[in-house]
Amino acid sequence: RQMCIRDRSLTSEEGFARAVGLLHSVPARLLGILALWWFAYHALAGLRIMLIEAGAGVDFAVARRSAWLVIVLGLAILVFAGGWMA
Repeated sequence: RQMCIRDRSLTSEEGFARAVGLLHSVPARLLGILALWWFAYHALAGLRIMLIEAGAGVDFAVARRSAWLVIVLGLAILVFAGGWMA
């Protein structure tokens, strides 16, 4: 029977050590970094869309700059929070 990481970590000290090892593995860290960037990007893009709907940044040049700004800020959040997660 399959057990989730939480269940495995609560069964014994060995289970806890295995769960910690799994969460510190490279694939798990990459998945966490990807999820962090995804959340940051979508939160910033949502704010950008709300501002556009409110009438700010409707001009093509401003919209294009704000799109790049969302990407750059998403990456900046990733670097800041990713460094904190490491």
